[in-house]
Amino acid sequence: MNIIEEIEQLFYPKPYPNIEENIAGVILHYSRAVSGSRYVLLVSTVEANTDLKLVLSKRKKKLKKYYKANILMGIGFIEIFIGDYKKWKDKTNDIKADLHGLRTVILQGVLFIDPKEKKYELLQSNWGPIKFGNFQGQIDKVNKLLEIIEAQ
Repeated sequence: MNIIEEIEQLFYPKPYPNIEENIAGVILHYSRAVSGSRYVLLVSTVEANTDLKLVLSKRKKKLKKYYKANILMGIGFIEIFIGDYKKWKDKTNDIKADLHGLRTVILQGVLFIDPKEKKYELLQSNWGPIKFGNFQGQIDKVNKLLEIIEAQ
């Protein structure tokens, strides 16, 4: 099974029961609604010349428009980037998950994965040692995905 199939099996239909339109160049786009808010998982590839800060900024705008998000009905999203370690290793220092606050769209976590090299980097919203957001509830699934990568 390839990495995309592994992600599909781990994250759909639980906890993300909805398959959404693949916006902004993503491979997978899942969502779930909870008390008026949306939690979204996006999966895409990363290339060497990709400006990831710009990609994530554009994704936030696309998600806000797609879900018609507002301050009372916000979006929390997780992005999984798949690609060669050499293509993303120097970019992880430029990317940060958003600090919590009143936002219509918040980047709660970013996971970089190179399944061939068995390398990864996980960035997550936090306040000191306290981790926030929907991503905390998915950390077991992320760890399972990383175990599968290591076992291959």
